[in-house]
Amino acid sequence: MSPASTRYHLAMERGLLAHSVGVADTLLHLSRFLAPAIPEESCVITGLFHDVGKLGSTSRPLYIPNENEWQVKNRGICYRVNPEVTAMGLAVRSLYLVARFIPLSDEEAQAIAYHDGQYIEENRVVAHKEAPLILLLHWADYWTAHIYEDGRHHLISESEVS
Repeated sequence: MSPASTRYHLAMERGLLAHSVGVADTLLHLSRFLAPAIPEESCVITGLFHDVGKLGSTSRPLYIPNENEWQVKNRGICYRVNPEVTAMGLAVRSLYLVARFIPLSDEEAQAIAYHDGQYIEENRVVAHKEAPLILLLHWADYWTAHIYEDGRHHLISESEVS
């Protein structure tokens, strides 16, 4: 099973599964308070599958174990990109894979395609034109990776969680 990244958040076996479930859960919580009109099904679909492109293709994994012991030990790069997988952006690959199996609404497709936010050059096309789902998915992904997965959730007081 795929890691969530090559060296940062959840760079371990089954890391992508844990990350995706965490993002879906965070997205459901955010949407209940900030955008209750967004269907729960849309939150589950986009939360679970926003990074599915990290699996690679249907026949080859995207991330493979890094055999360079120095990089693993000194730089923490536990995985590398499989050169046998056709090159394409992660969000494009995710949208391609999901759309083959699940019919998506326009908002769901936009959210998966642009969930990394307007900080990436190719995403500027939707800057300031995002549907609410894309913004919530972006922040659910960011919050899950940088607060929960980085172990900083203890900084949130119990009263803020309830």
